[in-house]
Amino acid sequence: MKKVMEERQPFRPSWNSWLGGQIVRPRRMHVGVERKLILKILMLVVVYGISATAYIWIHLQSTSMRYALARLNRIHDDLLQRRSELQIEWEMLKAPQRIARIAEQELGLVPPDPHEVIVVK
Repeated sequence: MKKVMEERQPFRPSWNSWLGGQIVRPRRMHVGVERKLILKILMLVVVYGISATAYIWIHLQSTSMRYALARLNRIHDDLLQRRSELQIEWEMLKAPQRIARIAEQELGLVPPDPHEVIVVK
């Protein structure tokens, strides 16, 4: 047996009852129907809340990834600049004129005379 809850409205006859029609009684709401409606609304609120939370979380992750990517791109550009600087320095350091100058001035080495050179086959 279903429980029935009456609405707390006073009885008001409709125009139809004054014109000779039947008297219209107020509707009765079933407690189970009201509970189901509340549960459906609650479920919709929960689903929309979870969806909104997921959307916000994904958006925040996307934004943080963009910031991280921008930071890594700056680091990459700095490293490329440093690499080109080191390549230029390496080319200057391995220049034959520089090596010969250091050998003569700092180490006291001199080129050999042609008669001191032995060719090995």
